Amino acid sequence: MSSDSPAPIRVIIIDSEPALRRRTSAPLAADADRELVGVARSEAEGYRLAQAVEPAVILVAAPYGGDASLDLIRRLVAALPLVYIIVLSRTSDAPYLQAALRAGAKAFLSHPAPAEALIAAVKASPRPPQA
Repeated sequence: MSSDSPAPIRVIIIDSEPALRRRTSAPLAADADRELVGVARSEAEGYRLAQAVEPAVILVAAPYGGDASLDLIRRLVAALPLVYIIVLSRTSDAPYLQAALRAGAKAFLSHPAPAEALIAAVKASPRPPQA
């Protein structure tokens, strides 16, 4: 990468399901514009990882919605105000999706999401500032 190239978008994934973690991480790890800097298996592990690596984008799997994922989103936004959170969910429940937006999520994808949709959603996030 040349010095004029934009920095890659640093991404972490928080997902409790091993098969879905692999399916989500594979397309991101294979793309030079994105840097997969970590994968977490739980909300607690994901929160610690996010604080440690300060990603630009966090993919939060919330398969069926719920208060735990909303709490995680709020905590992540409080700790990392510029983070772009994309919720991966199997539910299309409007009250949950609205609550996630109020908590600080910026986008939603159905889970599991096709590789092209994952890459497009991450690419749509704001670019990190150049160092």
